[in-house]
Amino acid sequence: MSWVTSLRSTELPLLVVDLRGERGRCVRVVAAELWGIENNLSGANMDFEEFAGAVDDDGVFRGF
Repeated sequence: MSWVTSLRSTELPLLVVDLRGERGRCVRVVAAELWGIENNLSGANMDFEEFAGAVDDDGVFRGF
């Protein structure tokens, strides 16, 4: 999903960038689910890979 596609989406998904494991790896996430990524990554409950593997067909994470 490019930035143009992201801006055209009514959900306006945000870009989350991995700065620890594989620097530069990205996942797009709807704003309503951003808290879940932040809480689980900062608390080391989950890894970035788990969120990256849970994106929908269009490459956006909408929750589990």
